[in-house]
Amino acid sequence: MKKSFTLIRKLCHAVPRHWQAFIAEMQSIKCLIIYSEGFAMIKSLFQAIEALLRAVIYLLILIMGLAVTGLGAYVVLFSAIRIGQFLWKFMLKEPWL
Repeated sequence: MKKSFTLIRKLCHAVPRHWQAFIAEMQSIKCLIIYSEGFAMIKSLFQAIEALLRAVIYLLILIMGLAVTGLGAYVVLFSAIRIGQFLWKFMLKEPWL
């Protein structure tokens, strides 16, 4: 009977030490988890910035394309108008027809 009491007493004294070791391990694991999550968060932040810059570059390319297309349309349209004016003045308006 005395042996069982000493065994129970030893177990009761050992539990807080093991519990403290368990808590310490959990704290170190928690720090590792927070550390890795921090790196993941920073990585995703840089990925978001990269995606934003890529979107801005695409928009700039789109705007440049629209500007070049507008200038091309301007050149074609007003060249056609000038050619029409030339044809009217020198060929179609003259009385030799």
